[in-house]
Amino acid sequence: MTLLENNLKALRGRDPLLAAAIEGLPPSPHVDLIQARNGETTARLGEIMLHSSYDPSREAGEWADAMLAGSDGSPVTVLGLGLGYHLSALAGRGVTGAVIEPDPAMLRTAMERVNLTDALERFTVVTGVPQDLIRRRHGALLSRRVLAHPA
Repeated sequence: MTLLENNLKALRGRDPLLAAAIEGLPPSPHVDLIQARNGETTARLGEIMLHSSYDPSREAGEWADAMLAGSDGSPVTVLGLGLGYHLSALAGRGVTGAVIEPDPAMLRTAMERVNLTDALERFTVVTGVPQDLIRRRHGALLSRRVLAHPA
């Protein structure tokens, strides 16, 4: 199975409708995919690197450790997915919660490039929802500890 197929299978377990929608989308045309020095895929959006250009997984792990310092282990809400390295790092540390990614095509891109199966099994994904509807429909997510994408 490809990365995309494995990731879709994991997403389907939590949200079959979203998995079907993502399966039918093209990858994001707005992000440039680049090989990091360690060989992993990283991404740039305009002039902003979404992840490390050296070692995305390691640096995402360092970010996760810093964000979780003093945490009580309750679910978190993460704003922004990028390629998902930070979400995978949180999932690898036993964290659960939700991720809010405005662009469904970014989710598709991440699912094609990075193994997100653990993260997709532990996190609810909210994508393609305007900000005002997030506040109205998903207000409980914003009452949790909120972590912003590290970029």
